[in-house]
Amino acid sequence: MSGKMKPTFIGFGPTKAYAVIFWKKNDDLVAKTVCYSEQDVSEMFGKFVTPGSLYNDFDGYEITYLKNREVAAS
Repeated sequence: MSGKMKPTFIGFGPTKAYAVIFWKKNDDLVAKTVCYSEQDVSEMFGKFVTPGSLYNDFDGYEITYLKNREVAAS
């Protein structure tokens, strides 16, 4: 084999994120959700107002819309 093959990484590398929601409990930021579209944001807010949902247990949230929208996968 004379040439080297380049590996193909699936699921790694920069991902274009739309916004980050930081979830609050007792005025502390305790969790975050990365959203990749406005639809993702809407779905998360729907879960936030749904009684019995995991997200309904949070007291509030802060949302940051990303200008660059490049978030390194970690």
